[in-house]
Amino acid sequence: MKLQYSKVKNSMSYHKTGFKLLKYLHYIDSSAIPLSIINAVFKAAFPFIGILLSSEIIDKLLEKEYKTALVLVAVLIGADFITGMIIALLNEVLEYKKSMIRNKFTILLRKKGLELDYQTMSRTDIMEKISYTERMSQLYGGLESVLGEYVTYLSSAISIITASVLTVQLCFAKPHSIYKVLNFVSNVPTTIIVIIMLLFSTLKLTLYISRYFDNEQKKLMKDHTSIELKLSYMIDKVLFRYETGKVSRIFSMNDMLMENYHRFNKSATAMYKEISTSGQKENRLISAVNMIFSFVSYIVVIAKILAEAISVGSFTKYTGALIQLNNNVTSLIESGSKIKRICNYMNVFISFMDEKSSMETGSIPIEKRIDNVYEIEFHDVSFHYPDDDNLILDHVSCKLTLKNKMAVVGRNGAGKSTFIKLLCRLYDPTDGYITLNGIDIRKYDYKQYQSIFSVVFQDFKLFSFPVGENVAASKEVDEEKAWNCLEKAGISERIKEMSEKLKTPLYKYEDDGVEISGGEAQKIAIARALYKDSPFVILDEPTAALDPLSEAEIYSKFGEMTNDKTSIFISHRMSSCRFCDDIIVFDKGKIVERGSHDELLAEDNYYASMWKAQSRYYA
Repeated sequence: MKLQYSKVKNSMSYHKTGFKLLKYLHYIDSSAIPLSIINAVFKAAFPFIGILLSSEIIDKLLEKEYKTALVLVAVLIGADFITGMIIALLNEVLEYKKSMIRNKFTILLRKKGLELDYQTMSRTDIMEKISYTERMSQLYGGLESVLGEYVTYLSSAISIITASVLTVQLCFAKPHSIYKVLNFVSNVPTTIIVIIMLLFSTLKLTLYISRYFDNEQKKLMKDHTSIELKLSYMIDKVLFRYETGKVSRIFSMNDMLMENYHRFNKSATAMYKEISTSGQKENRLISAVNMIFSFVSYIVVIAKILAEAISVGSFTKYTGALIQLNNNVTSLIESGSKIKRICNYMNVFISFMDEKSSMETGSIPIEKRIDNVYEIEFHDVSFHYPDDDNLILDHVSCKLTLKNKMAVVGRNGAGKSTFIKLLCRLYDPTDGYITLNGIDIRKYDYKQYQSIFSVVFQDFKLFSFPVGENVAASKEVDEEKAWNCLEKAGISERIKEMSEKLKTPLYKYEDDGVEISGGEAQKIAIARALYKDSPFVILDEPTAALDPLSEAEIYSKFGEMTNDKTSIFISHRMSSCRFCDDIIVFDKGKIVERGSHDELLAEDNYYASMWKAQSRYYA
């Protein structure tokens, strides 16, 4: 008995996931579940209004009580009309809500992603969870589908209870026929046994069919996911991205791209066909089982009528009740199977939402200093990325000179950018630690610590928002400050030429959007870093997309840009080092040299060799 209970408990465990999903749905839209419950109740009640009243109408007509029959007809029409209108209205409202829930579900995923720290979000498995959840919910339904199936589940459960009450009445209706055979066939024990056996047989068959095709769907979905990801890549990342248009046209890649698209689409179409065929087979088999049940139900009720256990009018009531009982048991099983199927792939969503930021979040506030005096020190810091044992930084120790212009130089892959990511606490060291004013940075409030850095990353991003919002990184824009920063970055004149100036949207995602060059975008990114007005300004390859004149302009104004701040250049262009007071030279994850430009150049060292290799370009 305990073993059987345990099996039932395990088979229903997916409802735990289902209820968690409903909690998220309630968070997104607090009115959707209450409205759905009301809808489920009305949907369950609707068929029984006709079943019960039509039975009474037939009996009254047979008894020639025509006035009463007419009143009951009016009640039936009115009840059907009112109930139908309520259901139609609720369906319309819920359909609208489902579309909103789909949109808010995507926003919820993105919001969670923004809340996680960079180190956690950069994990491959996290990105896979987001991609998998979005794709599967688009294909097979997400939170709104869970709600829809639970509505059907609840409606079916209510209908089963109502139909069971009427079925019990039928079972206990005693025969009064003069024929012993009819009395035996329709007596209470026989009717109970026949109906129980009928229900048990159809339930068993329906469960078997449902489980069989559920397993088939799992296999198909497993294969389908990889095919859909390939097709999604072609549609979202290749064919419908204007950024790829230049490459595809210059290299005449259209034929190759379309051949790959058709190949993926052909595989997906075949998979869709298999899924559709599987669903059709399941529906046909379940329909056949339901037909057998209906046929036997008619025989049982007719026997009761012939044995004078029930009235002729009761034929519609009891056959309707039995059919509703069977249909809703089947619907309950199907909905349970669909809920289980949805929960299986939505477990990945729950797993993602349960993710916690891996960075330790301290509580010490950052001291607000007018003089911007902050001392940062690396203490024997080593770092490697997750799932890769190769050290990117190898036992780095250094103290950052305050209020100086610094340069971090070295070959590609030397560890320069990783050094900056650890400095900004986008990652935590694998070994060693970093201090700010003598205190481990992990003890500081995470967001407050990051507030002391303004960074222009090599792969910086601007957004299709107004220029002012891109500079301020906010909807609230101090226009005087924004113009001042744009002036320092050497891009103010270009912005003044735009139709809406600071309110002009960037890029062509809006009708009045403006396309800008890579160099112009980089200058706006520099203006954004200046606008933040942080004690540390970090520029990762700040002039990579600039022409020589603009580069010279940035360097000449850099002292003014970063007045009273510690500024750090990461650069491959050695010319930038002439403007810096302190130069850190990286090679193979280690600091190999450090000093001023003149000091390093005076020695025959690694820095001097890099300088000489590039000197002909800026001699």
